[in-house]
Amino acid sequence: MKSKFWFIVITFFLLVTIISGLNIYTNTYGLFSDYQLSYKEVHNDRISKFNWAISQSNQPQAYIFGSSNSMRFDPDSIAAYTGLTSINFGLFHARSEDYWCMTNALISELNEPPKLIVFCLDDWNFCDEPAPSDEVFKGTEKRLAVKSDFSKYLDDFSYNKLIWSQFKFSLSYEHLKSSVNAVHYSLTDSLGFKKSIAVMTETFYEDGTRRVYGRIDEKPGDLTDTCESEHLMCLSICMK
Repeated sequence: MKSKFWFIVITFFLLVTIISGLNIYTNTYGLFSDYQLSYKEVHNDRISKFNWAISQSNQPQAYIFGSSNSMRFDPDSIAAYTGLTSINFGLFHARSEDYWCMTNALISELNEPPKLIVFCLDDWNFCDEPAPSDEVFKGTEKRLAVKSDFSKYLDDFSYNKLIWSQFKFSLSYEHLKSSVNAVHYSLTDSLGFKKSIAVMTETFYEDGTRRVYGRIDEKPGDLTDTCESEHLMCLSICMK
């Protein structure tokens, strides 16, 4: 009886370890590191735009923040008016927490702090929403919360909470299905199981404006333009 009990316990922990390890390795939702296989379910735009901005030898001087509704805002219009090199830093479903954390992270990592920040605000950016079951820190998207370089600026941040939440994410059934697809895709893909840092230009142009609507692996002719809202209020802040 005792041997049967330990067999069940050991089998359970082996399954948990295998599922968690596979999901963390494939990282199809961009929740565990900057590195992903060529098959992705989610492009973590917060990570890719941040990495792109801080890696440039000539870093942008002005940043245009907003949700996906702002992703058509042409940075050249800011450059023409102010003479500052600019980037569209629009983020999918961005909220006020994103603006606070991402601007602090940029100021911390850039060679020089931004000279101008423009916020394209939606009315829902500052609204409370029903918390999803997998929410980590209050009011934040997972794509922001899982990167400690960003989420450490939140009031309720803790590393213990972050590690525990990532462990729960790694056991997600949806993530497991995606990981199986990623393994299958990698077996036939020329890149195989090679992982690389998420590249901003997979979904955006080099000025940060959006070029892909739909799944990354779809053909351009199949992509659907889903950007509808043009009702944005813009607020600019000059940095000293």
